[in-house]
Amino acid sequence: MKETSWGAVALLDRTLNNYVAWSRHVICILCLSSGLDLYLDSSFHAPDPCLEPCTNRNWKINDTAVQAFLLMKCAPSEHPFIETCVSAEDIWSTLQKHHVHQGPMSQVTLIQEALSIRYSLSTPFAETMLLLCDLNRHIWDMGAPTSEGFLCILMLLALSADDSLSVVHDAIVSGLSSSTSDRASTEIVAHLNFEQQAHSMAIAHTVPVPAEAHVA
Repeated sequence: MKETSWGAVALLDRTLNNYVAWSRHVICILCLSSGLDLYLDSSFHAPDPCLEPCTNRNWKINDTAVQAFLLMKCAPSEHPFIETCVSAEDIWSTLQKHHVHQGPMSQVTLIQEALSIRYSLSTPFAETMLLLCDLNRHIWDMGAPTSEGFLCILMLLALSADDSLSVVHDAIVSGLSSSTSDRASTEIVAHLNFEQQAHSMAIAHTVPVPAEAHVA
């Protein structure tokens, strides 16, 4: 069984586990603050300002306080994801989506790993099944694969078939992991075109040049 499969799951698990630990800590603090954790619940609506103006004003004051608390507890790198949020519940749900949906390249990587797994007599079937279940759960937690993501999967699998292209495959995966583009397939094509040109130039340099011209 490929170690990289366990590595992909472990990396995603660490990311999600860090978020889970952080969210539990935040909820505990809000619970100890006179039930302010209710402001993270989408069913806890603001009172009608016409019928209950004072209660509505207090609700808004508390919600603003919870928003400020969440901003203080977030890493600066996460502020761009929540800067347009209008309520504490909005911030909370946005952070959840950001951490559970790790982006198309994470999903592409996990799907590629899942498709490469094979049952073997050298590995207990139950162990392989457990790995497949973990990968499947993480993949669908990120949402349904898009046509763009599936095209990337096909291209990366095609590169994986030839061991001599492993360096090219790894370079593409590394580049896409840090990319912010939503057109990953375009970046893959651009990288492959560059590799093709470099390969063609290398072949051209190995072709011997005659020392002198010969008359036919």
